[in-house]
Amino acid sequence: SAAANIPAIMEITKKTYSECGLDNPLYTVGVVSEELGNYYILFGGTSPDNTGVYIYSSPDEKIYLVKQSTAESFNFTALDLANTDSVPAVSVDTKDEKYVDDSGSLISFDKLTISGNKYQKPLVITPVNEEEASMGFDYKVISPMNRYAESTKASLFFTPFSSGVSVSGVYSFDTDIAAQKEFGLQNPDVVLNLIVAGKSVTYKFALQNDGYYAMFGDGINTIKNVSASELQFLNVKENDIYNKIVYLRNISELKNMTFDFDNKSYSFDISENSEDSEEKYTVYYGDKLIKSENFQNFYMHFVSMSLVDFSYSKSDSLVMTVRIKDNDGAVQTLAFYKVSPTEYYCSLDNNGIGKITSSTYNKLVSDIEIVSQNKDVEN
Repeated sequence: SAAANIPAIMEITKKTYSECGLDNPLYTVGVVSEELGNYYILFGGTSPDNTGVYIYSSPDEKIYLVKQSTAESFNFTALDLANTDSVPAVSVDTKDEKYVDDSGSLISFDKLTISGNKYQKPLVITPVNEEEASMGFDYKVISPMNRYAESTKASLFFTPFSSGVSVSGVYSFDTDIAAQKEFGLQNPDVVLNLIVAGKSVTYKFALQNDGYYAMFGDGINTIKNVSASELQFLNVKENDIYNKIVYLRNISELKNMTFDFDNKSYSFDISENSEDSEEKYTVYYGDKLIKSENFQNFYMHFVSMSLVDFSYSKSDSLVMTVRIKDNDGAVQTLAFYKVSPTEYYCSLDNNGIGKITSSTYNKLVSDIEIVSQNKDVEN
């Protein structure tokens, strides 16, 4: 052991036990050795010239001077010896390819709930269905509002479960309510709950004064010390999780779009043509045939509208409704409300989704007018 082979600078013969600070040692190291039996080493004061630390070795009853770094290597607590293995990835008892890959690694889940002091309301995320995945989405937020999620941001909250968490140390062997309260885990900054294949796993994270995070949860037997750099989801603000697109759906799924504003109604009937047709879609505005390319360019602009924030400030000043009917007859309603000269509030099926700028709204109005005249919004 290190204690049995401590390198000394010199033996001390002209100073007393007391003068070396060994009457009240800084710490004592007990050693169990097959060769020497049980013995101890006392670590006392620092030499006047700061060249080292005095120690007393019980086997030979002598005082030595050792390097400061040598002495410091023995200054540790039980927590320093705690297991610092990473919190492993969650394992599930299933081979369902919906949840795991060929190697059994977790790739998806049923529901992920994000809560804690960092969030005003819990956010609930689920994977999208096949139809939504075909539009380029991976996840959607189903509470507190129904929105598609920004995949790269949402996936960061899944990473602790799918890849595990690297640990820097241990804050406490105790994990009872008192210990959790001491480290802020009864009122944590972030709580992540994953439900996958009938299994529920919860992790809690609380910022500590040293800048690290205390972590505890299901399957963890100590309160872990985790670097913030290992928890990339901490940098994700609540609004960053939501996808900023106002509305996105494949045009081939649509049967009709009707825009009502300024006491006018603009209704477009849409149908997809066969592959051998020159025009990809047949689009009518009333009884007027609209060139397919013109409407496709208009729709590309429509689905490119982006929200500038996700705050709720609905007013009574409804300025436009957009009724969107799909091929199955289901209807979604997108509504725009003017809340200031520069902002318009949007809702989808009466669920607030955020705001767009006045320039975005004015561009939409202009584009509707242009395509209704069978002109290209690109020109």
